[in-house]
Amino acid sequence: MMEELRRGILETTGLRAEPATPGWLAITCDTPEMARWLRDAIRLENVESAADGARLLVPAGSNFRLEDEVKSVITVVAKTHHYWTVHSAMPAPAVLSPGAIARPVKVGIGGPPGSGKTTLVGALTRQLGPRLAIAGSALDIAGVRDAAVDLVLWERTTDAFDPEHVDAAIAVVDVAAAAEYASRTVSRMLTACHLLVVSKVDLAAAVDRAWLTSRLRRQRGDRPVVFADLHAMGGIAEVTTWLEEDLLIGM
Repeated sequence: MMEELRRGILETTGLRAEPATPGWLAITCDTPEMARWLRDAIRLENVESAADGARLLVPAGSNFRLEDEVKSVITVVAKTHHYWTVHSAMPAPAVLSPGAIARPVKVGIGGPPGSGKTTLVGALTRQLGPRLAIAGSALDIAGVRDAAVDLVLWERTTDAFDPEHVDAAIAVVDVAAAAEYASRTVSRMLTACHLLVVSKVDLAAAVDRAWLTSRLRRQRGDRPVVFADLHAMGGIAEVTTWLEEDLLIGM
């Protein structure tokens, strides 16, 4: 049983494993971060696991059967290892350097259809319009070069923007979709942006906010998240504060 576990994990992930304390198999990961990430991902698959430094511990009971428990453990390790390779290869948004951003500041606003992107653009325009020159661009944001414009908002149905075209990216995802994305091990929609706006919080009372916040923090780290009811202007103050403080809009 133990040899089959070791062989299967090596063949599917390239990681070596050795027996640990009774009932456990220790898989040697590249880093402690990788071991912790895989541990959390495997637990989401309802399989117990633990991390000990750079070692990932998975169950290896003496009563495991090759066609059942052994196969299940190999499968879940292979699956979550694949998620890790996607996650680790996914570039984080570039670190913002507000002082180096030329005017106009170009902000991409992306997300799934119906998530509230247009509502956010309208709310920001109403909020900032009286004191800033704001332009919207649906097609050629790179062509907006008027120095008299303070802020360009580029709305697209996308999960990421080319950093050559925008200075910063905001993703808008409604709370139900955010919960679905967050239940996965990794989601580009949640990670490939500088600011995440979780919209329609008034329509999803069934979503556990504390759980969702914890899951979003696991995927996004310290990058900011705003929970918003955009039609009622809820959360707009937090978004405008982010624009002003992180991008120096209006400064």
